[in-house]
Amino acid sequence: MASINKLIDGLKSVITAMNETRKTNNKPCITFVADNYKKFNIEADNLDFPVIFLLLPKTGKLVYSNQGSRIYNVFLVFTQKMCYDSDPTGEEIEYEREFCFDMINEFKEAYNESGLFQQLKGIVNFDTDEIKTQDVNTVNVLIRFESEPLQTLC
Repeated sequence: MASINKLIDGLKSVITAMNETRKTNNKPCITFVADNYKKFNIEADNLDFPVIFLLLPKTGKLVYSNQGSRIYNVFLVFTQKMCYDSDPTGEEIEYEREFCFDMINEFKEAYNESGLFQQLKGIVNFDTDEIKTQDVNTVNVLIRFESEPLQTLC
């Protein structure tokens, strides 16, 4: 569990740095959630958006070496609340999806500048979806760290 806690602490530091930059640019701060994805869906109406959600899959692998530990198959979900009451159009969904991709670019810069992790570069796989809960509609972009896994350096 120690490597997962280091991962969460490191990601919290990255999000804090992102939020400092966002505050100076009058952008909304990002909420970081490291919890069960089912719980996220239930509690989505009580969260401040946008949200970056750390999703650890039920199965995966940890690899330990002299350089530190690696956690493979980690997912980060970049989530934005849609402000549309009815079914959004494709154009409205695409606007919110682009917001999520912009958030991913901000995250990559803060992540690489942090010095806490192996540099994020190359190809990053992603999936997109929309989730409708009872009170909240969200657009989500999920990125997978498979080819370049998260690696704690300390």
